[in-house]
Amino acid sequence: MKKSRMLKSLFMMVLALGILTGGGALSSASGGPYTSYVLKPLGGNNYTNFHTKSQDSDWLLNKVTALTNTTAANFWGEYDGLITTETISAKYTQKVATTYTTISFYRNVKAGSNVRLAMENANVSTSNAFVSGDVEFW
Repeated sequence: MKKSRMLKSLFMMVLALGILTGGGALSSASGGPYTSYVLKPLGGNNYTNFHTKSQDSDWLLNKVTALTNTTAANFWGEYDGLITTETISAKYTQKVATTYTTISFYRNVKAGSNVRLAMENANVSTSNAFVSGDVEFW
């Protein structure tokens, strides 16, 4: 009887955590490659999943490896404040490159915090463009 109640409580806590974190959209990995993310028409935004930072740092690294139907994309960092999402960096315009760009945050983001990479087409377009690259959230 006690064991059943304990399992039920544990299940409810896990369910509540899943709801609070967006249904499992968090990743504990420090990042990695992203492939063919859509850059929506007319400046529409797209985002990676939130990732848990492993270090107290005020930056992330991003490298663009491919662009389709555009020559550049804008990127910036966002912080998951659980209630609201906060933009924590300026926009950085990137083209295809072999090196990483450091996207500096306006403030220090502690290890264990959740951040994501936001993106948009740097050019005004009425059709979708696509970007691939690699991001490290540290």
